Amino acid sequence: MITSEERIQIEENGYVTIGSRDIVFINMPLPSTEETTPYYPDDNCRYVEGDLDTGLVIADENGNEYVWIEVPKSITKDANTKEELYNVLNTYSIDYKDTWDWGMDNSDVWYEGCGMTEEEYNNNYMKMLNSIKENGGFYIGRYEMGSLEPRTESSSATQSAVRIDMYPYNWVTVEEAENICETYSLGDRISSLMYDIQYNLACKFLEVKSDELTVADIAENSEKWGNYSEHDMQLIRGKYSVDEGNTWIDFNTNSEAVENAIKKNGQRAIITTGASEENRVLNIYDFTGNTFCYTLGNFQAGSPGSFLYSVIRGGVFRMDGTYMAASWNSWEDSGDKQSEIGFRNCIY
Repeated sequence: MITSEERIQIEENGYVTIGSRDIVFINMPLPSTEETTPYYPDDNCRYVEGDLDTGLVIADENGNEYVWIEVPKSITKDANTKEELYNVLNTYSIDYKDTWDWGMDNSDVWYEGCGMTEEEYNNNYMKMLNSIKENGGFYIGRYEMGSLEPRTESSSATQSAVRIDMYPYNWVTVEEAENICETYSLGDRISSLMYDIQYNLACKFLEVKSDELTVADIAENSEKWGNYSEHDMQLIRGKYSVDEGNTWIDFNTNSEAVENAIKKNGQRAIITTGASEENRVLNIYDFTGNTFCYTLGNFQAGSPGSFLYSVIRGGVFRMDGTYMAASWNSWEDSGDKQSEIGFRNCIY
């Protein structure tokens, strides 16, 4: 939450210092085209930086930051039903969807333990699809969901924020993660975990808009732009941990894993949100690597709702980017809590 002192700073200067960055709050119309029309989720949101080509960033009144994920309206212009909208969006982002060889699939189908009732899940899914069609996109957190204090296996709920210099909000179940995401809803816009199709669309956005990334960089080897074990990575702020978050060290303190603020190749270290500019693409930090990302996708087997495995996406700090690229997916029991699984919210 923005403190009273921070709010005074905004009113007097138009910006606020959050963590190690000055965030400028500007009240201005957002850029738009025939293909995409970003919106302010409520009247208290403000423009921060970037544009439709470099990553458009807004913030809510508490300094939580979001990046617009463009999905061109021409993709969905002839689609209206749930099946039609899903099919065209799936075709558009097909490079980033996995289908398992043994007949199981990642599906946006309700399952017990996801944090919503079946009715809520299906209603929100249709709202998400219709919002993408109407507006040509949606927002995702600029950062992984963060915690104001370090989390461990014994942690209960902690203060969360979508801000820089936060500890990863790990050691959480899918239901707990979804409940946290819902507290970030703004106006009549819903905040939730990403549905699986939204994660694929975010991957497609990175491919289309970034001058740096190809399909292979997202689907096959994401080592150069994520916090992976086999990656030299310059840290410029925040903290890191070499024992899965039990202890945290300032970014410029040397250790076996980090020397002169460089996380060495072959070393495993989890980092706070936004600790390295090397992991920033289109103004989104740590989209891959660092922690896996819980989604609302269901690792589907058998009748709907019968398989309680949540789809997790992206890579993780302890592995290399050739094995677990940005679009990589697997599954985890929806009730599990692990140091290596976090989450990122979206708004639609």
